[in-house]
Amino acid sequence: MNNGITDQFNPIKAINTLRDNAVAIEMLGEKIHAKRIQLIKDLALLMDAEEQARRDLFEKEIKASFARDFIKLQTAKQQKSHDIVKEELRMLEDQRDIIVEINNCLKASFKIHELEAKNLNLSQA
Repeated sequence: MNNGITDQFNPIKAINTLRDNAVAIEMLGEKIHAKRIQLIKDLALLMDAEEQARRDLFEKEIKASFARDFIKLQTAKQQKSHDIVKEELRMLEDQRDIIVEINNCLKASFKIHELEAKNLNLSQA
């Protein structure tokens, strides 16, 4: 089973893949932008939750270790949401980078194919 991997270069398939990947990169770019906005909003919620927890906490006299635990407990939901979005953003950026690298390889293959065809024409002339 070769999983679609071949040593034969097909320029038509390469052009179609480049076009499809360009569309995929654009779509991923939109998703990345949306995730970045979501990440900013989640970070703001996290900061608000931490600020509220500090206000709630410092109305009383307590130990520092309790203060840290209380703030962590009060902000856990927002921290989890923030961390999930951050990881989703990283995964989308990784997908985009992979597609860009595939496109770069296809462009190089296409250029090599063109040069080989040009050299064949020159040697036959």
